Amino acid sequence: MDVPDNVFPYTIIKKLKDQKLKDHKLKIQEFSDQNLKKWFEWTELPLVNWARFVVTKPDLENNPEFSEKVHEILARNFKKMSRNDKIIITRLFEYKECIPTACGMKIPGKAYFENIKLFPDLPTIKFQNPSFVKNVMELLGVRKVVELELIFENQRNLDHMQLLKYFASNSSDLKADEIEILKEKPIWPKKSLTDNEPGEIRLVARDLHTPTPLHCEFGLPVISWNKGLSNGSEEGKFLIKLGLREYLTLEKILELAAPPTDLKIREKALKYFIDNFDKNYFNSYRSSPVVNIAFLPCSEPDVYAKPSECFINPECEIMNFKVIHQDLKFKVGKLGVCQDPNHEELLIRLKENPPKDKIDAEKIFEYLTSQQGKFTDHDWDILVDLEFIPVQNKIGPNIINYANPNNCFFNIQEEILNDFFNCIDFGNKANKFLKSCGVKDELTPINFAELLVRSSDKLWKLVQTIDNGVDKYMYFLRKIALDFKILADKSSLIEEMKKAPILIAIKKKYQDEEEINDSDLASAKDIFINDDMKLGCKSLKGSVKESSAPKGTTRETENSRQLQEKITERASLFYYEYPKDNIKKDENWLKKLKVREVDHIETKYTLGGNIKIKKNDTIILENNRMNPWILYITSNSSSLDISKHIAKNIYKVYKWKDIFCINTLLITPLSVLKKMGYPVSRILQQQKYQPSTAEIHKNLQDNLQKFVKSCNLNENINSDDSDNDSNQNDKSTNIKHHCAMPDYLLHCVGIMQKIKLHDTKDIQQSVILSQPYNASLSRFVSMLKELADVFELELNTINIFYSDDNTIAFNYDKTFFFNFKFYHELHDDECKIKPTINAMSYWYMTFCHELAHNFVKPHNYEHEHYFSSFAELYMSNFLAMVNRNMDAY
Repeated sequence: MDVPDNVFPYTIIKKLKDQKLKDHKLKIQEFSDQNLKKWFEWTELPLVNWARFVVTKPDLENNPEFSEKVHEILARNFKKMSRNDKIIITRLFEYKECIPTACGMKIPGKAYFENIKLFPDLPTIKFQNPSFVKNVMELLGVRKVVELELIFENQRNLDHMQLLKYFASNSSDLKADEIEILKEKPIWPKKSLTDNEPGEIRLVARDLHTPTPLHCEFGLPVISWNKGLSNGSEEGKFLIKLGLREYLTLEKILELAAPPTDLKIREKALKYFIDNFDKNYFNSYRSSPVVNIAFLPCSEPDVYAKPSECFINPECEIMNFKVIHQDLKFKVGKLGVCQDPNHEELLIRLKENPPKDKIDAEKIFEYLTSQQGKFTDHDWDILVDLEFIPVQNKIGPNIINYANPNNCFFNIQEEILNDFFNCIDFGNKANKFLKSCGVKDELTPINFAELLVRSSDKLWKLVQTIDNGVDKYMYFLRKIALDFKILADKSSLIEEMKKAPILIAIKKKYQDEEEINDSDLASAKDIFINDDMKLGCKSLKGSVKESSAPKGTTRETENSRQLQEKITERASLFYYEYPKDNIKKDENWLKKLKVREVDHIETKYTLGGNIKIKKNDTIILENNRMNPWILYITSNSSSLDISKHIAKNIYKVYKWKDIFCINTLLITPLSVLKKMGYPVSRILQQQKYQPSTAEIHKNLQDNLQKFVKSCNLNENINSDDSDNDSNQNDKSTNIKHHCAMPDYLLHCVGIMQKIKLHDTKDIQQSVILSQPYNASLSRFVSMLKELADVFELELNTINIFYSDDNTIAFNYDKTFFFNFKFYHELHDDECKIKPTINAMSYWYMTFCHELAHNFVKPHNYEHEHYFSSFAELYMSNFLAMVNRNMDAY
């Protein structure tokens, strides 16, 4: 092999290295590379320098044998080449026709490895030992694959399977940009599915599918390849890399599953999609914001829907929602098909398509009952005012109107009100949804108030056509009055009530000396009422001028002295724990109050030009001549009446419970008041001891206990004597007291826990049985039962009634009647958690009061004697009951 002139030929150096010589010390030395460099400064010729020399030789391009030897030398030293040397050598040979090929000498970039057989005239390398020089050929740039341009120029002369095998076997040698070019070249033949197709059609790989039977049946463009190939072969993998479809795209499979595709194809396409969803379509389906193809068959024939437009639950079909075909109901959940519509869809559908009739409504509302857990607070706010409930038109029988829940009720007891309100019933299940929407079980005080404001005149005319019509209208007013506090936040409604003619005004007329009540409607400003003024009626107290004068001899009697002593003695108790800002006259004033007895008291009432004169039994008047203030009483004055006048003078504002508290303080023994918690120790110390034998006291207790037992047997013990005693003192039997037997008829309307219930109305109109009072009545019954135990009374002697008058309680033939109205107004608010001592004490004293009436009918001091004796006798039982109640809570 040629070398530069300044280089020893290899044969000479080899022979020299075989020689040995002795140095001056007779030591043998070899001609090694190291010694040659040391002795002669000779170095080995670098391969890259030799390459620079040899590329200048013409034989390199003209003589294949010479060229082969050069490449063998380079191959032999390939591993010794540095990275930089390889770069230099590549550049030196890059444009030299130094590669022997089957087509002559070629530059490296135009030569191909010997294994490439794609074309018969390719310039493949020609060496005796090609594998020996492979590394050098790769270094110099000999091509492992055919240029794509060349392939495309000759593709008509190529078998596509041969081309495919070539690419598959050399896929690792293809550059990334070449792969991208192949993806975009239509070089792959489409298989002809019918004989009628035109000549060969070539497409890009992504527009073709693997030639499976299903793809062919779907009529998809499939690639033409040999039967021996498969998706798992090298050729199949390469085609899939270029974009060949192993399975249909999401858009294509959904298109095939939807009309107007042939029905059989539709069914197979949908089955294929569902069966292969998790494997092939999950990611693309989930990433698609909305599937806009209606490909899901519904229960209705020939109806298809998008996944967002149909539902699994067949019950929603009643609201005209599309329902998935039942064969698919367990398969489509993964496709995003919901079990039921969401709350927004339900609300919109109810707005746009309310039920057509009652049958339709019943089914729709039953379905919505099962869905009401989805609705938000905002939805309920919309539904309460949404007119979607079908109601029969009150004029046209075949006309359906729509009402909102706020104007519908499940139960309207008064038939006359059906002209004003909608009474509905769609069955228990459907009604649950409507109740959640705001339909009420029955009319509320607000509904009655709105009715009267809106249609009082029409209602008044209607009630005139029925029996007891005025009582019926009064019943409606009573409903409002009993729960007037519910209207507290309805200020605009109250203002309308004040202005509208909704109240019954009674004007008394006289015809043939007979008093006639003429009833009509009037507004509050046109009516005088002896009651509170919530609607602005002018009160009689404020409108009527009143003047009183004692008649007959003014005298000091035993009764007046005892009463004055008791008032003076107990004056401080009337102010005990009472708010100071509500005190009108103080304790000193009360202690200076004188008590005198007269024959009767005459009171003159003046209203405009009308004057009425009435006899009364009690009054407190100022007397400037003798003493500033005098309490005038008669022999018929009751302790309750006296208590009312004391409260009227010492308190700025007072209620019934204040009157009863004063009454209790006046008539209850101090020993009992002490047990009730009042500060009476000082009063007891000031009292003189009044002797009474134990025998007398014991006889009184025995007689009282015998009397109570007689109540249980409804016997009359000493009835003649007690009647005689009472008649001696009862000079005015027409005077009505707060425990006098009422002059109206009571109807027994029910029994609760063995206690009979009575009302002034029959059972249909009964106030005591109305729903708003259920809980309150139950609490009152429980309290009376416990008090009956205190007195060892049977429950069949206890009765509860409801009346709007001032009768608190009365007894009839040793059977006791208690007015529920007073418990409800005075005590129920404080007893909702547990019965209070205040309430239990009040009704305990009422029991004692009524028991005493079986000995003495009038309210005199003999009655007070028996009353206080009963209170003292059963106080230990009462306190034991109170303690049990406190421990229970």
